[in-house]
Amino acid sequence: MSKGGCTLAGMVLVALSSWSCAGSTAPDAPPEVATIVVSPLLSTLAIDAQLPLQAEVRDDAGAVVPEQQLAAIATVPFLDVLPLRRKEALASALGRLERAAGTTLFSAGDHGDRLYILSEGTIEIDLPSGPKVEHAPAFVGEIALLRDVPRTATVRVTADSVFWTLDAEHFLDAVAGHSRSRATADTLLASRGMAFGA
Repeated sequence: MSKGGCTLAGMVLVALSSWSCAGSTAPDAPPEVATIVVSPLLSTLAIDAQLPLQAEVRDDAGAVVPEQQLAAIATVPFLDVLPLRRKEALASALGRLERAAGTTLFSAGDHGDRLYILSEGTIEIDLPSGPKVEHAPAFVGEIALLRDVPRTATVRVTADSVFWTLDAEHFLDAVAGHSRSRATADTLLASRGMAFGA
């Protein structure tokens, strides 16, 4: 909560405490009523005033699961169909990568060693039919991993961009080990294979 929010919470705490101590309950109500009614609210406000909001999720074991990474996983159809536990594990395995406009992400013929999930920015993919522009959210690099072939196209960064990357080992283990994920990937691969002239 913001500094202003904490100040307001503190003022409310003081006001409620004064109200409770002044006996502002019904005349014939026992003292316990004021305590029972006010105490939970005081506790909630005290916690609210002291603890900042966290952009994170915790799994059943209490481990922190990064929310941004989970959101990135959700933009890849064949990863989004995986069980929640597997998606949480993949989210924790993602690496953050920033690339400036004008740089090359990878070139056709390069060895493919990871999937790139674009969370901010814009990229351009060189296709036989001409350049294709992709804005975030998007992903590239799955063809080389799924087919075990060199990169099939050159990808350039056309605006400052942020990627989440998933290495080949985690990627293949997740997709190949789950029938629905593999089927979704195969369908997407067929459509992209035609687009890439593969």
